[in-house]
Amino acid sequence: MQSIAREIRDEMGPDATLGPAPLGPGGHAAEDRFAHETASDLAPWKKSLRDIEERMERLERLVNTAVNLLHRTLLEEQRTTQPGTPVKR
Repeated sequence: MQSIAREIRDEMGPDATLGPAPLGPGGHAAEDRFAHETASDLAPWKKSLRDIEERMERLERLVNTAVNLLHRTLLEEQRTTQPGTPVKR
């Protein structure tokens, strides 16, 4: 947990400060209100979270494909522009 906190602090910079967790209804910490929720109350949130995770996975695959394609294109461009390399037509 400490290493995660250090990593977040390092990313945010030396001037960043973290405040207390926001309070939910009744003056309880926001995470405390979920302790009283039933499984059926949380079902829509779980589905939304799964949907977001699936979209993120698709986006990651798309970005990886694009990066690989760009890398191959750049390598091919390098090969064809080096002196003494015959140009493909």
